[in-house]
Amino acid sequence: MASTVLVTSYCIWAFDRAARPVGRTTGMLWYELSVAPVVMAVLYLELAFESGRGASPEDLALGDRVLQLLGVAWLGLLAIGIYAT
Repeated sequence: MASTVLVTSYCIWAFDRAARPVGRTTGMLWYELSVAPVVMAVLYLELAFESGRGASPEDLALGDRVLQLLGVAWLGLLAIGIYAT
């Protein structure tokens, strides 16, 4: 239930943020694209917990390369969305 609330809240924020006019452009696709790594990370964590590979949050964040890659992709898309005009 917590993951559903997380994904729904992030989607609402990202799509609302993308709809706001920035400068001369109105459609900021980068915010909308940043939803994909978030959803994939949540699903990956759910799979890890279900298969018994779940660990403490700091072990997952520092030791799991897939999760780190998804985090970098999310940060990259979010940064492009923030700084693109």
